[in-house]
Amino acid sequence: MAPVRHLLLCLFLCDGLPRHYGSNSRLKKGRVSVLEIRDVRICPEKSALAWMNVTPILFGKTQQTFFEGIALFDRTATSWSEMSVKFTKCRGGVSSNNCEYKSTWSRKNNVCAEFASPLTPWYSLLSTVKPPWTCPTKAGIYDFHNTTLDASVFTALAGKYVSPDVTWLVRALVKDQDRNLFMCVDIIARILPSARKSRS
Repeated sequence: MAPVRHLLLCLFLCDGLPRHYGSNSRLKKGRVSVLEIRDVRICPEKSALAWMNVTPILFGKTQQTFFEGIALFDRTATSWSEMSVKFTKCRGGVSSNNCEYKSTWSRKNNVCAEFASPLTPWYSLLSTVKPPWTCPTKAGIYDFHNTTLDASVFTALAGKYVSPDVTWLVRALVKDQDRNLFMCVDIIARILPSARKSRS
């Protein structure tokens, strides 16, 4: 199933991530990389996501990022009209002087079906949400514990061209049936070389 997830993610996001960062950022042959999610927070713009607390924990040897979290939605969305993910690349830290917009991936058709598909790389996270996550989404409190997100799915897109000097700012948002902002989160992440070598 993992190769299928890699392909699906590439179809979703391949325009959002660059093919490489330059010859100086090439990883050593045989090395694997890990996804380090440094922060997840609600966007400052008002949405139905009224409160959220997410704790990401990286285990480098397993390429797994684990999550503990709780979220409160203060209204129900009868449908999702749009979902988008914006990628901004920063070198040497996060500031207005060294960050540049890279790309935006968006979907406006069958948004709920695509988001909740078991083939998506984030399905392992959604499958542990209590009460069970549904799309469209009902108002209420949702929590998840010891939830994994396979870093290899995301780092597979970058191939050998990853850099510990690059920080990614990712804004993911969803709009409801009236095209009002329903959910919006800002994520700070890096793709780092792992201490271990790949088996290939």
